[in-house]
Amino acid sequence: MMIELIALALAALAGLWDLRTTEVPDDIPYLMTVLGLTYWFVIGTSTGNMQPFLTALIVGSVALVAGLALYAKGKWGGADAWMLAAILYMVPLVGSELTLISYVMNFFIVSLVYLVAYTIVLGARHHIFGRVASELRKQALTVFAVPAVYGLLILFFSVLMRTTIAVHLFVLSFALFLFLAVFWVYSRVIERTIFVRTIPVTKLKPGDVLKETRWVGVTEAEIEALKRTKRTVTIKDGVRFVPVFAITLAVTLIYGNVLLMVL
Repeated sequence: MMIELIALALAALAGLWDLRTTEVPDDIPYLMTVLGLTYWFVIGTSTGNMQPFLTALIVGSVALVAGLALYAKGKWGGADAWMLAAILYMVPLVGSELTLISYVMNFFIVSLVYLVAYTIVLGARHHIFGRVASELRKQALTVFAVPAVYGLLILFFSVLMRTTIAVHLFVLSFALFLFLAVFWVYSRVIERTIFVRTIPVTKLKPGDVLKETRWVGVTEAEIEALKRTKRTVTIKDGVRFVPVFAITLAVTLIYGNVLLMVL
């Protein structure tokens, strides 16, 4: 439907804005919310079926409360909370049980792929692979021993149960745990060298987030005030996550539940 395409276009715009500036204008999720609820209210009153409107209102509001709770704990940005809710306000079909489950499951899959791709690109831009290799050498025993132990345990129980896929399970489990162990080391290096750093206050830019604050960027006025009292500040960065919501929506609308499709 047209409302789904509009939701996807606005969500994609917000995602691109987040990638470029780290900030998403409040106007985008607010516009999506008003458009979505107004559209489904008009549809409901004209057809006599208010279920899509009520579904959008309830599911979107629940998502907004959950997102703002994560924001209050410093886990999400305010834009993340509002974008998730805005999408659900505009596309109430994700309020149906099957599609809601599909969106949630796709969200975790897309988030994982996006996180890996984003951090790899970030690492390449900042040339940190040498540091990662050095860290892997220091923690080689942990990185390789833990996956090997898990793999051998799975192999042992598979043989004990006389299954014919023991070797496949061993290889798959070893590869999975090895990837997780390596990526854990890699992400720690990213966090220490890129996501948290101390800079001269003169290099502070609007949108940068101070380490001790929530995920809200500083303004020009705040920068000027800091210049009068500090020489350096510690800022934090993170994965610019807003694009995930648009990607997940596109994947859900096109493919449905990706995990079930693959299985």
